[in-house]
Amino acid sequence: MEKITVTKIDVGDDAVITANNIIRMGEVFALCSLKYRITRTGINFHRLYQGLIHDIYSKKDNLDPYTDGYDIANTAIVFLCQHIGKRLGDIIPDRYGKSATIRQCCFRYVDSYVFRQYVAPSESSVSLDETIKLPTSDLENYISSEDDYNAVDRKISEMNLTQSENNVLECYMCGLGHVETAKTLNVNRTTVWRCRQRLIKKYNKTFR
Repeated sequence: MEKITVTKIDVGDDAVITANNIIRMGEVFALCSLKYRITRTGINFHRLYQGLIHDIYSKKDNLDPYTDGYDIANTAIVFLCQHIGKRLGDIIPDRYGKSATIRQCCFRYVDSYVFRQYVAPSESSVSLDETIKLPTSDLENYISSEDDYNAVDRKISEMNLTQSENNVLECYMCGLGHVETAKTLNVNRTTVWRCRQRLIKKYNKTFR
């Protein structure tokens, strides 16, 4: 079996969106969004996640169709196409006119797509032996998740994080683990661990 070579991709604030890296960036955002939704909702998205992994690392020489998971990556790529030449850390207005980085806006855009296409249908569907119910309060909370994002952004701002701490925090918020965060940011695992310890201290100092 031919060994698969994985190319690292920089998704830090200074990373410039180019025609050469835009596909890989979109795939990373798609994977992060799926992991985030799996963690937050508990819905079984593993078929989508595994399909996306297969699409990313298989050569497609036999012209096999892409899985549904790659639609999520395409959503991220389409968003990033609007900002070719810019850095992921550049500030742009979000859909509500508030300031956010391109990375934050892209993740929210992809996350919103995942919610509309997969989360909402899953949570509002019923089996044949169940009575039909109105959407739950949890579902309403997901729909208004933009308010949650704004509240989190305010808290992060109050913590006065360094750039490296902010990058590590965003990876954790996207559902990445310790090792995955180190690979994504292309830093040593010890660096990630130290940033995590500083984040905990700053959070406790600011909010407790």
